[in-house]
Amino acid sequence: MTDNPDICSICDRRHISKSSTVWCYECEQSLCGECQDVHTYSRSSESHDTIPISSYLSLKSYFSVVSPYCTEHNEKFQLFCQTHDELVCPTCLKRHSECKDMVTLKEMIKDIKTSDSFRETMRGTEDTEKNFEQVHCMLQENLESLREQKEIVLQKISDIRIEINKRLDDIQQKLTNEFTNTIGRESSEIIAKTKMIEEKKVRVKEARKLVDELIKKASDIQTYFTMRRIATDITNTEAYLQSIFNW
Repeated sequence: MTDNPDICSICDRRHISKSSTVWCYECEQSLCGECQDVHTYSRSSESHDTIPISSYLSLKSYFSVVSPYCTEHNEKFQLFCQTHDELVCPTCLKRHSECKDMVTLKEMIKDIKTSDSFRETMRGTEDTEKNFEQVHCMLQENLESLREQKEIVLQKISDIRIEINKRLDDIQQKLTNEFTNTIGRESSEIIAKTKMIEEKKVRVKEARKLVDELIKKASDIQTYFTMRRIATDITNTEAYLQSIFNW
């Protein structure tokens, strides 16, 4: 036997494949047009309500968890205990022997679609749908708020980075300028000292030549005074060179 509700359950038992048109909740089977006629005029099922198979299929997920059979005794529910607010099968009835508010299931479901409980359930579903919409809107607003906060924080981070880079650039420029100025001053001093050394070097060479000339041509008195002056210059030059070594 097939479990496909699109196929008539009764015809399927006869190994005939016919499309179903309605579903009987109490029989828990699908029916084709011909079988529906038999079902409608049969005494055992004439009071059964049927729904279009398309409606059943759209609600199948609900029907699959709502059974007319007692899960404990596998018997059909026949009564409803208003005291305990539960469906009762013939075997369950033994536990409800003291209950006074027992009604038949048929009586219980009479005019169910126009009952206060049905309307209350409808209002409940409508209110829940509205709540879903409100929650959805709230979540979307929260999501949008998070996106905006993200943009703000990322912009702040970018601004901070720009500010840090600017400060680092300023520090770099300041240190570069200070270093360049220091190098410039020391370079100038070295150039000046180099020039001075060259000048003193020339004077030492001239003094050396003068000594040779003194030996050849000068008198002793001229040699004495000239040598004193050259010695003084040499002493001063050595002192200057020593200051360069200690610089």
